[in-house]
Amino acid sequence: DHLCFLIPADGAVFTGDLILGQGSSMVTYPEGDVAAYLRSLERLASLQPRILFPGHWDPVTDAMGKIDEYRRHRLEREAQILAEVSRAGGTAEELTRRVYGVLDEKLMAAAEMTLRAHLRKLVDDGAVREEGDVYEAVRNLGG
Repeated sequence: DHLCFLIPADGAVFTGDLILGQGSSMVTYPEGDVAAYLRSLERLASLQPRILFPGHWDPVTDAMGKIDEYRRHRLEREAQILAEVSRAGGTAEELTRRVYGVLDEKLMAAAEMTLRAHLRKLVDDGAVREEGDVYEAVRNLGG
């Protein structure tokens, strides 16, 4: 969870962990909600900020570019996960290894929590179904 603070006269937003100066924010299962995170990015973009002050790293002067970068990153990751689930379902652990490839085991645990948050959104969206520990794509049989 985070709060953002806007200084309207300066077009400045203190973003907390919504936007970091480098890398990407982690949205992890079970607390993290990818849909809510994307809505927060959209709301931030609607403010048309000039500068962002992240909770970490340096100020971001290309505010709209950085917001778009974060949004694209989440949507690209979601598309990558959905493509992998569509290719062949699997458990969250199996899907994490297929999507993220070879990672240090410490990073693999964080990657799996991020993937699980995306899977939760895809299940909520009706694109993926969960059968026990296995996730599989919902196929549109109606054409």
